Amino acid sequence: MVMRYRAIDLQQQVARATAPDLGAITVPTLIMNGSFDGPVRHEAGRRLCAAIPGAQRVELIGAGHLGALDDPAQYASKVLAFCRHLPP
Repeated sequence: MVMRYRAIDLQQQVARATAPDLGAITVPTLIMNGSFDGPVRHEAGRRLCAAIPGAQRVELIGAGHLGALDDPAQYASKVLAFCRHLPP
């Protein structure tokens, strides 16, 4: 699947008919960017984090858009660190 993926969605912005109400999200949310993500993806991560109440954003150093594949250990570490601070 990854070999066939052409990343067209990452190369241009796609217009939406209606934008979702990100402010209505009430679950803990972790936004992840890879340090090799381009500036558009980093800006999208910052905007998502600002729009979702209580969201947190982390950067996976040395990873690209598929951070879980680029560095599974770092990815898991960031997710587990986020989950440890969640209420029971």
